[in-house]
Amino acid sequence: MTVIDQASSLLTPLIAGVMLDSMTRAWCCIVIIAWNILSWSVEASMLLWIYRRIPALAHRKRNDSTHKDSCVEASPSPVAAYFAYFRQSAFRAAFGLALLYMTVLGFDNLALSYGASQGMSASTLGLFRSIGSLLGLLGALSYTALERSLGLLWTGLIGLMLQNIFLNLCTISISLPGSPFNATGYFSTLTTSKWVDGVRSTVMGGLNATDPTPALPFSELSPSIIVFFLGITLARFGLWIADPSITQIMQETIPERERYSVFGVQTSICELFSVLKDLMVIAFPETSSFGVLITISCIFVFSGFIFYFSYFIKSTCKRSRCRSGETELRDAKLPEQEHLVNKNLVDNALVAPDV
Repeated sequence: MTVIDQASSLLTPLIAGVMLDSMTRAWCCIVIIAWNILSWSVEASMLLWIYRRIPALAHRKRNDSTHKDSCVEASPSPVAAYFAYFRQSAFRAAFGLALLYMTVLGFDNLALSYGASQGMSASTLGLFRSIGSLLGLLGALSYTALERSLGLLWTGLIGLMLQNIFLNLCTISISLPGSPFNATGYFSTLTTSKWVDGVRSTVMGGLNATDPTPALPFSELSPSIIVFFLGITLARFGLWIADPSITQIMQETIPERERYSVFGVQTSICELFSVLKDLMVIAFPETSSFGVLITISCIFVFSGFIFYFSYFIKSTCKRSRCRSGETELRDAKLPEQEHLVNKNLVDNALVAPDV
């Protein structure tokens, strides 16, 4: 599914960017609506074809009382679900993955709006998104090869390392020419009333906001914004290696009876960090303070790597102890086995009949 999702995202951003640059907003909306209707019709036709091809889908047999009892037993309380989540052996890896949601360093509206404010055209933004989807697709394919050759633990570690390395380019972009970030000037002139007015204008007047900067050719873009999106784009490769690795680790280590509730808690924690990220953006609404958001995002992504690395060390040491214990047990059994063999040989020689 990951490969299909990334493959479908290759051309869509690029086509959308070209449409936004060459067509009016009204015609863009008409084309998107028409495409959604067409794709919905195709999807409905395919689902109906599958439904008719497999008659068993039209019949559902179950015992309602048994089903209700199993649902009650399989639905623990929220507190019990969270306790089950935190006592899992893969908790550190799972929580490290959740920390990755506390970031503005992705191809969402926040980063795209920041790029547009720095003069990036919709076509350029779509090009970066398409390249990011291509790297995500390559990452998902690389995950399979790495998992077979190195195992899940090393695959997840490599993915997170690559993601952190490339996202550091975003931090570097803060200090490059053309960056709007001015920490000294922003915080020295920041007052409570100014901050409240900025938050109010962001929340209440966001729908009426317009792009302050016209689109510029790629050759005229600042090095800061190019390096920023280059870091986000390259980091997709590592992200789509780490994400399926950690998900697979959770599926293999979490008991089946707790898997549903634990994954539900994982989703809720991911959404919590996503909401906190949105609140963080509201707290720093100015473009000149976007560097603060970049720095905080890199800190959280690195914290996710630290959590996973601690799980990696713990699991590796545990496996090493198990292997050493098996080796010691095998070495301890060898003299005993040799003694038994020699004893059997002697006994057989004593009881053997004379020829």
